[in-house]
Amino acid sequence: MSLKQPKAATNATNHGQQTNTSNQNWLSSPGPYQETIKKAINLNPSLAKEDPRNIYTIPRLGNSRLVCLDLELTGAPNLDRLKQREFSNVIDLKVYLDSYHSSPLLQHRRVYIMEGLDPDFVQVIGSHFSIDPSFFLYQERHPRLEVWDRGNHRAIATPRLPSLSDPKQYVLQYPEMRNFNNELIYYRNVCARTGRPILTIGFEGRLDPISTICRKCSIWTTTHPDGSWDVIVLCDPPLQKVVEVKSSRTVKNLPGQLYQGGYLDFTQHDFSDTNIIRGPPRSGLLDDVCFYTKDLWETRRLSTALDSPIKFTVIVKKIVASEYMKLLDYFEGVVRKLRDSEWRLAGAGDYSNPKRAAAHEQWSSLHVCSHRMAEHIDDVEAILISLNISLVPPPPMDDEDWTACDRDFQYIYHRLKSLKDRTDCMVTSTIGLAGIVGNKQALREAELSLKEARRSIREAKSVKTLTVIAMFFIPLAWTSGLFSMSEQFSPGAKHFWIYFAVSIPLVLLVFVVVGLMQLGYDDSTVDWSLDTFIESFGRLRRKVVPKKDESGVSGKSTAFTSSSPMP
Repeated sequence: MSLKQPKAATNATNHGQQTNTSNQNWLSSPGPYQETIKKAINLNPSLAKEDPRNIYTIPRLGNSRLVCLDLELTGAPNLDRLKQREFSNVIDLKVYLDSYHSSPLLQHRRVYIMEGLDPDFVQVIGSHFSIDPSFFLYQERHPRLEVWDRGNHRAIATPRLPSLSDPKQYVLQYPEMRNFNNELIYYRNVCARTGRPILTIGFEGRLDPISTICRKCSIWTTTHPDGSWDVIVLCDPPLQKVVEVKSSRTVKNLPGQLYQGGYLDFTQHDFSDTNIIRGPPRSGLLDDVCFYTKDLWETRRLSTALDSPIKFTVIVKKIVASEYMKLLDYFEGVVRKLRDSEWRLAGAGDYSNPKRAAAHEQWSSLHVCSHRMAEHIDDVEAILISLNISLVPPPPMDDEDWTACDRDFQYIYHRLKSLKDRTDCMVTSTIGLAGIVGNKQALREAELSLKEARRSIREAKSVKTLTVIAMFFIPLAWTSGLFSMSEQFSPGAKHFWIYFAVSIPLVLLVFVVVGLMQLGYDDSTVDWSLDTFIESFGRLRRKVVPKKDESGVSGKSTAFTSSSPMP
């Protein structure tokens, strides 16, 4: 049965995304493992195409690092060795894997850390260890479902049933906090190498300089009959460039700085020792895992983690948990900042103050903050399910080993839920406070509108008074001007009375004409209308005429009664 491969969902021109010429090569280069992927599409249809939401400008092919940590155990601690090999091409890697051998006297326990998803490395690693293609698929998939995603473009990898979770193969999704010093202008940004989103919360009309980069780490383990084992760790490369997801797809060199210097060291140290205490480079998960492996190996604190590959992965789990602790620290500050805005919003004062208006706008950050917390809670919950860790924390134990990770992730899970509950509580109180502030502002605006209306009425009355005065003086002035042509109508002359006989009727005539013209206006319209004039004149006539008729009938009745003789 032949499978028809779907067309490429995106291209580099339209989406700023580097894709291979053939859609079949998006995960693995041509070879035996690519044929395995084609067969696995029947089991997992998501393998048919890459995620079009991963917007990256740096191609994956030829831009990956692979480091192998070889722990050789001879039984004699003095002869045990730790070798680190870095492969720059797949030819050397293939030669190394083909020469893989082990003997009863020499157990090899290898850790392969691959930074990025180079299809050539995926082909060699996947075919050599016969890995389920879903292992690489879940590492490739976009970690977030944003509001601007369209349903017909989604390529989400559906998670497995919790009952099918395998402790030998899982994915850890975690945050990496970075400070960009207000260099991020647009809300939507992604990593140029991986396409992972860079999440930012806005405060007071601008983006917060502290942002969260979504990271993924996938772990695969296997054990051999002779006691040797292999661990494969897939991780994201460090941030180098940022892509502003807009029409122009602007790429900027913005590596940023680690938030507060990065996560805290999780190993135990003897501070009475005079030797220099070293810390991880914090440049990327690959370098940090290599550092802790060497450090724990040299200090002989790694013996308990060498029994099985699952125990060795405690280094990766501790790094992920430490990154989440930085996230908790950041959200603690965000909640305190938003709580301060709530206090300012609830306090008395001038609500037209610009600072107070900015506090109103800041409340939109509450919803974004709650949304981000919910996403991180889902990520931690997925980690708990993958590692078969209970969601309910057990009672504390006095002799608990520092390598245990259960309590770490349980604490992070419940702490995030507590912060989200506090945020949701502030969201609820904000609705009431915003309503109160809105009502006060509406009342103040209504009072201002009432004052303006009263001022307009006073101005209208003043204009009316001036109009009435003008209506008196215009006929008088016109009549005076008319009779000024002859001296016989001037004051003191014989015919001066004619001036009043003409001007007074003209004044009355002007008032009558103006009054009749007012009948053509209506409250609902502004322009003068003949229909309105006729209707208003009719109503006026009906009010006046019946009174005259009733008065006349009443007079006749009175006269008839007076002339009638008394019985």
